[in-house]
Amino acid sequence: MSERKLFVVTLAAIIVIIVLLSSFTYLVVCFRESSRKILSVSSGRTYNSTLIRNFSFDSVLLGTSLSQGFKCSEFDAAFGGKSIKLSSSGANFAEMDEFLKFAVKHKKIKRAMLDVVVQFCAMEQTLKDFPAEYYSENLFKVRLNKAISINGVLDELDFFRDMVRGKVKYTTRDALYDWNRKHSCSEKIFAQSILYQPHINYLTQGNNCEKAYENTQKVLLPIIKAHANIEFIIFFPPVSIMNYQGEDYSKYITLKGRIIDLLLTCSNVKLYDFETALHITTDFNNYKDRIHYSGKINSWMLKEMSKDNYRITAQSKQQALDKLLNALNSFDYRKECERLKTLYQKKR
Repeated sequence: MSERKLFVVTLAAIIVIIVLLSSFTYLVVCFRESSRKILSVSSGRTYNSTLIRNFSFDSVLLGTSLSQGFKCSEFDAAFGGKSIKLSSSGANFAEMDEFLKFAVKHKKIKRAMLDVVVQFCAMEQTLKDFPAEYYSENLFKVRLNKAISINGVLDELDFFRDMVRGKVKYTTRDALYDWNRKHSCSEKIFAQSILYQPHINYLTQGNNCEKAYENTQKVLLPIIKAHANIEFIIFFPPVSIMNYQGEDYSKYITLKGRIIDLLLTCSNVKLYDFETALHITTDFNNYKDRIHYSGKINSWMLKEMSKDNYRITAQSKQQALDKLLNALNSFDYRKECERLKTLYQKKR
């Protein structure tokens, strides 16, 4: 066989293999996308579009990994209706906006809940890691993108292999995205995390305070105002008191007060502040690191919100800010770090 013929045959064989593989993975995608069971996956960014298309709900639980421990059944019991989790680890406001806009296109949404970590408000509000192609209204295009991309092909082949072996993992609305099922919280785990991982003081870097305020004003606030018919339940999560180590407390409190003022301009916002729950934030058995608390804290927050406890209004704002500032000023970080080192530092 001549070199030219060999090249043509080889090229044709490659094209046939690619077409067959893509066709096969497309069929697997169609099967998985049409499933009425919730798959046990870790990435909300890639899976939320499927949830929105396939399941019924009227409330969405947005937010970051700090909202992934909520149970939909407990939210429904507290506020009524039927909810779905669309939270995603490290999600910024811009990504939450994409989830919400897609949900509103497909469902009538009554409520949306999300966490606001003041330090993280300074994050870049980009969509560079957001898979926009999965959120197209053209379902054929969405499935085709998954079938022809390298990562998509690998994912679908893995799914098909697990399906043949009967090892496909499904989950429930309550357990979806909940990292608590793989990670434990205790003072020992918390101590080992803070003793061996560097701590970043977000607000002391550059102009991050102004950036945090601007992101709230120019990204989060327009999201709330664009959906005036949706009730937004927004909360400052009970990150551990060690998370403020090295911050300028007065600067932090001032910034938080400005953010609260912004959010309270919206009549469709209910605002809650759990940073002042000192019996939670100073008990390190509740945490696995400086910010991530156990699922039982999510359950506790829902109960408190259902009773309107920890609610922030224009009248209660200053009292809550003063309480937090006093707690930060009186907490002895050095002494606490020494205590944790004595108890839990690994011996060399």
